[in-house]
Amino acid sequence: MGGKNIDDQFKIGDLVYYRGFSIFPPDDGSDYNQHMGIIVGVPNGLPHEVSYVIYWFESKLTTRMHCDMIKLVYGK
Repeated sequence: MGGKNIDDQFKIGDLVYYRGFSIFPPDDGSDYNQHMGIIVGVPNGLPHEVSYVIYWFESKLTTRMHCDMIKLVYGK
């Protein structure tokens, strides 16, 4: 795993929502989908201090995300 995280609010095992960019609004006027995932790791290499490896349930993809692009599903 990577080094110490600058953003200590996230830990491996936390459930998170994607809160990044949405290019097109939904056609029905509803809120954007809130894609949920689980933090499964901290990547090696730079910029590991501000990014996390996340498994996304809906798409079944695992991606590296910057901490500003995710938020906790629940409060601590």
